Amino acid sequence: MQRWHYPVRTGGQILAAVALLATTTVGATAQTAPRVQQKTHTLDYGTYLGGVGHDQARGVDFTSDNSVVACGNFANLQTRGAQVRTALGADVTSAAKLLKLSATGQTVLTELSLGDRIDDCQMIRHPGGNKYRDRLVVSGTFGVAVVSPSNMRIVWSAALDGPAGNGRSEGGQTRSSIDNQGQVATLRNNVVSLFNHKGQLKRTYSIDRSFANDIAMDPYRSQLYVVGFANRRNVNDSNNPVQMPFMYALDTLRLGFLWRTWDYDTNLLTPSADPNSAPNNNMADGRIYRVTVGGDGQVAVLGETAGGNSVFRWNGKDFTTPTLIKYDPNSDTYNSNSAHMLFFGKVDANTGVVIAGQNAVPRLDPDARGRANAFRARDGAIVSDQAGNLIIGGISAYGTPERAENNFAGEFVAPYQGDDMILLQVAADLQSRQRWTPFARQPGGGGVLSAVAVKEDRLAVFGSSTFGSLMTTPNSLVPQPFDPEKNDDRQDAYLGVLRDINQ
Repeated sequence: MQRWHYPVRTGGQILAAVALLATTTVGATAQTAPRVQQKTHTLDYGTYLGGVGHDQARGVDFTSDNSVVACGNFANLQTRGAQVRTALGADVTSAAKLLKLSATGQTVLTELSLGDRIDDCQMIRHPGGNKYRDRLVVSGTFGVAVVSPSNMRIVWSAALDGPAGNGRSEGGQTRSSIDNQGQVATLRNNVVSLFNHKGQLKRTYSIDRSFANDIAMDPYRSQLYVVGFANRRNVNDSNNPVQMPFMYALDTLRLGFLWRTWDYDTNLLTPSADPNSAPNNNMADGRIYRVTVGGDGQVAVLGETAGGNSVFRWNGKDFTTPTLIKYDPNSDTYNSNSAHMLFFGKVDANTGVVIAGQNAVPRLDPDARGRANAFRARDGAIVSDQAGNLIIGGISAYGTPERAENNFAGEFVAPYQGDDMILLQVAADLQSRQRWTPFARQPGGGGVLSAVAVKEDRLAVFGSSTFGSLMTTPNSLVPQPFDPEKNDDRQDAYLGVLRDINQ
């Protein structure tokens, strides 16, 4: 059984719980058990996708007719009579697949092969109707393509300059996003490319930082967002490198720079000869992996902090305005050393000021007051529903609060065996948790939840199962895993559709 804990640098000091709460709690109120509101989950269907070998979940979304589209990379895909198509020079043996499933999830309607590797796919997210609303953008080694989900045909495609990267989360993927006017932005090798609705390249913009990880078009404003982190050093602590998160906003008219968030001068992260230069040591690593624009029009980000004293404590502009909301031990980073813990937050789209942020912290002791454990955003996902409630996927170590009480139609989750595939839902104001559950089924199973999507009262999750069994339904396409044994060269894709508890 794995119980991860990463001994992490905290800039030469471990902040006491009392001191940390005193300086960084925002709008916090005392909260008593239960720590999570809902533990009985409605799974409309849960199924494995793929075949024997290494399958990898990348993206998921709902179409306008309530079908589900899922993209990923599959070694030996089995789709039972689906309409098989190829595009962009791929053949039926190509790993990168875009799948369209029926609304019930019992049938794969179309299998579209696109090349060697898919990194991302996304439908237009906008509440109003427009002529581009039924469009999906998909990106990978082949470049970028816009697909009509109604007939699973390519509307337009474009190659992208430079190598496609290694596929890893730290800047190695080709990410893409589409707005309600059909414009598409891509991110590859730290270069942003903007295309019009016909697929014509308008302009490019280079990001001068180590790892640009994700991009999101804003359907409410003429701007887009790029997030990531950079490996940096501090002149006052030259032997201690730090990972500095960043978020940039660009306008989509000329790809001009609008504002930046975090991306602090690293020389201000530790106290210098001037005791007033920085109020605290801020040398814990911080990373941003994902960015999204929610149904409420707000911008949300997902990342990690490696320790309590990170720049995520502040509003992204200074070291004096705290923004973290804490109300119990699982939203606080005390006693963490350097465990990689989830960070998520909401950012003002006009200024880049962090409105509010929060950590999600598993803990080793049953009373949730012991040592913090890891909850990773790498290869994770974030979206928000129409009300602005955040829906997050990731991978967690031991210590999810009230974990054993979670059940799917009365079937309780299995005991922790390692690598928990986790779904977390948080209220729009970040003041309460609505759901925090793994999908492990007896005798145990796990992996990483890499994609989430929401449409009205339905919530889709898509992840990569690394071992064991996950929750499936009797009517599912494939109820049993192809590769239940833990093996680095084999994993299964897992798809589930649940009810959004806020609807």
